[in-house]
Amino acid sequence: MAHEGQGDADHRGKAHHHHQIYADVEEYRGCHSGSQQACEAVVQQMLRRQAKAQELPCVVFAMDRYGEIGAATTKDTFDLWICRDGDMQMQSFSA
Repeated sequence: MAHEGQGDADHRGKAHHHHQIYADVEEYRGCHSGSQQACEAVVQQMLRRQAKAQELPCVVFAMDRYGEIGAATTKDTFDLWICRDGDMQMQSFSA
């Protein structure tokens, strides 16, 4: 997987930019019912576009206008710690 701004074989030599993932989240946010669904849709798109996204965990986060947090990962499990009103909560997100 290329670093930001580098081209690679999977991207057909085009630059890989993290802002494209942000744009994908914004696009899906309007089509899906919440931040979790938007993150899952973006991860599915990443897995289709970048075969190497399965080699290392790539995590996508989103927060909707109501403050609900969504996350999705391409591999394994990701533990996300969230502080709400001084109370720490852990949420696990699995691929």
